Amino acid sequence: MTRICQKYKVDYVPESLVKVYVNHGAPRLSTDFYSDKARRGILFHNHFLKTFKECFDRHPRYAQYHFQALCMYYFILGNRHETVRYLKLYFSTYPPLRGVFFALLKVFIISRRL
Repeated sequence: MTRICQKYKVDYVPESLVKVYVNHGAPRLSTDFYSDKARRGILFHNHFLKTFKECFDRHPRYAQYHFQALCMYYFILGNRHETVRYLKLYFSTYPPLRGVFFALLKVFIISRRL
């Protein structure tokens, strides 16, 4: 600001030139944003898995991304049964990770008991 004042004449305006809306009545972006995003993501990935089922049957590793996303979205919504189901499908498409899956499932079950 001081550099601008050195080159240009600056004046003071005693009134507010900005309108501030405290409660504008429109839905906010942060209200239920993640749960809505999760529901839309579930619809998208399920549609994608159904549409390209033949391709995913031939190449199961291509479906990993969709299984992982579905697992995450169901976790966000608090649906543990579907979370475990898609986690199992995710790890079944990549055989070296099957042992990791059972270890994670064991931790998941033990943490639920506590």
